[in-house]
Parts: sequence; C-alpha cells; structure tokens
Amino acid sequence: MQAVKGYFADGRFTPENGIELPNHVSAILVVEKLAANAIEKNTEDIEMRTNWLNDLRQAREVAINEAMPDFRS
Repeated sequence: MQAVKGYFADGRFTPENGIELPNHVSAILVVEKLAANAIEKNTEDIEMRTNWLNDLRQAREVAINEAMPDFRS
C-alpha cells in the first residue's frame, strides 16, 4: 500500500511531487478537504433535490383521493 498526495479536478487525479502512478491500479480516494465552491455546489444540489421531492410529495397528496383513469384501449 502506498499513499500519494495530490489533487482531483475535472475527473482526474494529479499527484504532487512528480510521482507517477501505475495504470489500472486499485485505489482508495480520501478527500482531505473540499474547496469552498464544491461545498456551495453540493448545497445547491441538495436544495434543488429537496424542492423537487417536496413538489412530488405535494402532488401525491393532492391526487390521493382522485379516481384512476381506465388505461385500457
């Protein structure tokens, strides 16, 4: 096992200090700290998904006593 410090950006890991990594190696990625913009993006994403789920729940509540249409042709 070997630890390699570097950074991850645009879907690629770049090691520090010119270390070369072998191709197709099994690895574990440990995130040391998140950049501020990554935290903001994650927060916006969570808020957007939460709003979508709330809208879906509200639509389900409104339709709870509605009769189902006949889908047969």
